[in-house]
Amino acid sequence: MLIERKACCNARIVVVGASDTGISFIQTLLSFRYMNFSNIILLAPGGFTYNYLKDSIKNLKASSTNFTLAEAEKLLLECRTRVINARMIDIDREKKLVVLHDGHALNYDYLVITAGLTDKTL
Repeated sequence: MLIERKACCNARIVVVGASDTGISFIQTLLSFRYMNFSNIILLAPGGFTYNYLKDSIKNLKASSTNFTLAEAEKLLLECRTRVINARMIDIDREKKLVVLHDGHALNYDYLVITAGLTDKTL
């Protein structure tokens, strides 16, 4: 059982989208006291909105979600996860790769797709 926990905690988990679903998923993983996930990556185009938009009236995305700006700040996700300001454009399931808009790729063991609130098709 300890080997399974250790392998799971070291797994490369990529979460696409910083919607309520994505943030809640990461919050749930990080809330397990007996497990310490060390390799969670969040793909969030624009990063976290509360880092640069402090006024909830101006920040329509944050005020239209279940997490208020104050609640999102208290989670400290950027300290406990790796946040990448990028968009996913392709998935290679055989190689377990997520291809980003800038040409880089991320390896993953588990991929969680939580589409954001707006769809911007290029």
